[in-house]
Amino acid sequence: MTIRFVFFDWGSTLARPRTRAQFIRTPSKDVLYPGAMSLLRTLKRQGIGIGLISNMQYSPSSMNKALRQVGLDRYFDVIVYNTTPGLCKKPCTAIFKKALTKASVSPHEAIMVGNSVDKDIVPFLRLGGKAIHIDPIYTRPHQITNNLIVVPNVGHLL
Repeated sequence: MTIRFVFFDWGSTLARPRTRAQFIRTPSKDVLYPGAMSLLRTLKRQGIGIGLISNMQYSPSSMNKALRQVGLDRYFDVIVYNTTPGLCKKPCTAIFKKALTKASVSPHEAIMVGNSVDKDIVPFLRLGGKAIHIDPIYTRPHQITNNLIVVPNVGHLL
């Protein structure tokens, strides 16, 4: 099956750890990891849908406003935060199911990219999707199973 959608976690995946508050206060693409913008542009150019699935302690409107101010909003076709009524924080599978529904794709047509095995990777694999674990301990990409790859950072996905 062809991959039609790639979902990303925000912190420690697309953006450096503990930078969300800074990003909301003074929006800047500087919080992103090297290669993140190139990856988003490449996926968009290839016609692959892009989603953001994130646990939030801030208001979603403030995060969405910051994304808009720096032009990142145009890359995300779907954005789902745990603060959406009826959803719970990752690793709860409801947040992933909501994102898949909004994207109109089945799990086997999607990949989840995240830094947390417990919160991002395992729940998505359990739904039948594929996953890419961001782990800086690895110095090069490493395939664990047919459905799981580990890379040191998003720049290695180009």
